[in-house]
Amino acid sequence: MCRYRFERHKYNLPEVGDYYSYRIGFYPEEPNGPPLKVIEDVSMDFDFARRLTDLLNQCEVHLCHFMDIVEDALL
Repeated sequence: MCRYRFERHKYNLPEVGDYYSYRIGFYPEEPNGPPLKVIEDVSMDFDFARRLTDLLNQCEVHLCHFMDIVEDALL
């Protein structure tokens, strides 16, 4: 079964410098396999990233809906 996971990542923008934000990835069953899809810089809020990732996993969201659901959550 594929799972969604979130992780903290360091980003850099010339206007603001370094900052940390969370990205969410869709990972295959293999524990160390690379993600099939990653959405970068979703949020700087740990709780938001965790709740969204939990929701994606609980609802077993298909990969084809991943981007739309994350976009809707950000609105």
